[in-house]
Amino acid sequence: MKRAALICLLAAGLPFAALAQKPLPASAATQKAAERGGAAERDYREALAAIGQGHLRVAEQKLNHALSIAPQDDDARLTLGQLMIDDGRRSDALRLMLEGMVRNPGRFGLPIARLQFEDGQYTAVLDTLSKMPRHEGGNPWRDALFGAAARELEMYPEAVEAFQRALAVDRSNAIWSVALADCLLMLGRADEARTVLQQAGARSDVTPDQRQLIGERIAELSDRH
Repeated sequence: MKRAALICLLAAGLPFAALAQKPLPASAATQKAAERGGAAERDYREALAAIGQGHLRVAEQKLNHALSIAPQDDDARLTLGQLMIDDGRRSDALRLMLEGMVRNPGRFGLPIARLQFEDGQYTAVLDTLSKMPRHEGGNPWRDALFGAAARELEMYPEAVEAFQRALAVDRSNAIWSVALADCLLMLGRADEARTVLQQAGARSDVTPDQRQLIGERIAELSDRH
């Protein structure tokens, strides 16, 4: 598989919107509302309503005002960052989220690293992710993105370890398996690469497109050896 195509698939597997809009438990949502205060909470709710109605400029104004009142509001900051990204203002979104990461690296690390990865700033990705706290049970998205950046920097041993950690938590991601196999092959570990691909292809939850991709990759290995 072409390197550029795999880079795109790795990035596409980490949707910014999903990271920015993780649903909060009811108790946490209530706490967030209390932290915002009356005016900031009203702005935030009105911004969400405006987004739902397609009034994105109004939403952005509301979110900016909410942050001027409650700069510690991560939800408003991430929502505004997503609007900026959708509008093509990636540098503004990155600046906004970097301000949030100073206070909360666990919440902002992945969205920032995703932007940096898409922009080819692979060393910056590793630096950003290294500042994130580790969660009990692992963080497969963090490890997979670390592996993807390490792969592009030709840090193959580090990439292998990162993808293995990610797959130990979530073995259903066939793209991670393909990337791991690619790194193993670069280290001369072709038999291990083949095993990883065969195990991924044997899973019942692999999509037809992923199964075809794995089959093509195994065929490439056979042609080389």
